[in-house]
Amino acid sequence: MPLIMPESQPNFPKEDLTESNAELFKFLLADLSEVLEHHVVAERSSFLYRLGHPSLVSTVATIISDTDRIKAYEYGIETYESIASLATLRFNRPGHGEIEMSQYFSVPQRLMDMTALLEEKTEQFITNMHNTQAVIESVAESAYRTSSSLARYAITGAAMAYALEIDVTDRPDVMLMRAMDE
Repeated sequence: MPLIMPESQPNFPKEDLTESNAELFKFLLADLSEVLEHHVVAERSSFLYRLGHPSLVSTVATIISDTDRIKAYEYGIETYESIASLATLRFNRPGHGEIEMSQYFSVPQRLMDMTALLEEKTEQFITNMHNTQAVIESVAESAYRTSSSLARYAITGAAMAYALEIDVTDRPDVMLMRAMDE
């Protein structure tokens, strides 16, 4: 039996998953323990994920009080981070270092209505990352054996993790610091 490896997608998340990676990740991450294992690796190698994940969860917990919905949202973040680390096949990714993250989080962020922000980022994610969204929806439904309404919270969590990553890697000051370090 041949070993199946994901194809490297160094431009993820600026580019969506390929069809072949999407199919592979649906299968690979269908088991909750696999998501959690890959998530641990992703957070160990990325300050963005290590700092951003709890920040995203605590922020959404201010408007969502249902524990199951918050867990589904967090599972979407974990699944997204797992997918990103598997797709890129590298650990030292631009925008993910400690200095870059402290710079990003030290700048006051624009305040918005959280509900509107969640809806906006979720729609952007679904539009821009169709294959990735399909993997997260499939994984969330199989892992939790949930309805599509809870899977939607997982997609929202992934959308916010995606938006944070795009935000960080698109910031010229962060990327300039990165270029000077290299």
